Amino acid sequence: MSTEPDMILIVTDVPFWRGEAGAHQRIASLCRALYDAGYDVGVFYPTHLSEVDRAQFQDRFPECILYLPPPHLLALRLLRGKLGFRGPLLWERRRALRYLCLHCLPKFIIFQYLRTAPLRHKLERAVPYPIQCLMDTHDVQHLRAASLGHNDADRPLPAITREEEAAQLEPFDAILAIQDQEAAELRAMCPDSPVLRAGHTHPIHSPVQKPDVPVRLLFIAGEGQHNQDAISAFLREVWPGIHAACGDRVELCIAGRIGDHLDAATLPDGVYRAGYVADLNALYAETHIAVNPIFGGSGLKIKNVEALCHSLPLVTTPVGAQGLEDGADSAFVVCETPDAMRAALIRLIGDADARDTLAKAAQAYAEAHFTPAAAYGELVEFLRQHS
Repeated sequence: MSTEPDMILIVTDVPFWRGEAGAHQRIASLCRALYDAGYDVGVFYPTHLSEVDRAQFQDRFPECILYLPPPHLLALRLLRGKLGFRGPLLWERRRALRYLCLHCLPKFIIFQYLRTAPLRHKLERAVPYPIQCLMDTHDVQHLRAASLGHNDADRPLPAITREEEAAQLEPFDAILAIQDQEAAELRAMCPDSPVLRAGHTHPIHSPVQKPDVPVRLLFIAGEGQHNQDAISAFLREVWPGIHAACGDRVELCIAGRIGDHLDAATLPDGVYRAGYVADLNALYAETHIAVNPIFGGSGLKIKNVEALCHSLPLVTTPVGAQGLEDGADSAFVVCETPDAMRAALIRLIGDADARDTLAKAAQAYAEAHFTPAAAYGELVEFLRQHS
């Protein structure tokens, strides 16, 4: 019997090693958790990558193996480009995956997002040994599409019905849900398929002592349209009242690629852009309160998980609290209206003791929910049972 660890292949078209969005952080945490659980982890990225991206991947994930389509398929892509055709064809990606499976012999393949499901087509016929194929949904697409539709610059979503999504998911040996409510929905959609909760894990930091003033609020986000809508509404409906009540005692930092869509010259007093920040630990250590005024989306809000894991007081919306409902108004504050959010933030800005209490509650919640065992225990148990 071989004593070599089983290979798990992650199939993704998300350049997660860049660390620029919540989805990046989620896939990164999954890769590291699987490696720490004793598996060999490979990542198949089904199209061309620049030398910069390859080097960045190797630097940030030295424990993982990056696989790209074989050179002869990339050569075909370049030839088609010269003829005026753009983008890799689906059959090329399928062929590249089959070729890879014959060479690296993965025991498990985890497909990232429903859009990669077509790559599984006839994989069993091409590979002469059994492979367990899992779909990591990240969110339930028909729910996300209903919430955001095309209002999602990072990932525009076509209309899809519940039945169509179920039909694409059913062939998989297991389905991963990022939070409990979506796991329940997926079990109802695919009653004959194992559905496992695979959330998110993040290092947990104890509360950090900060200067009393100014109290810094932080909104960190990628460049999706729903994030732009959220911060625009916050600056229009919430911030003026906060600044009027608190003046120079408070400031708002807007970090991440979302800042690329904001004009620094037109930002209100007390608000500034930090842009993309490589060292988020330092940014969180300087923050008093995290805010996430999001009102569209699905899945799990990774920025909220990160805030809680940095033991920060968090103020968000019911949409922001999706998947974290058991911590609402105990580990963090949930506000249904701009008026409620404004009042909650003014109270926390003026009450250091209340911030300290909420910070400790955030840490306790993170320790119960965002360790590797809590986030990926169901998945690792499934893998061990099927090894």
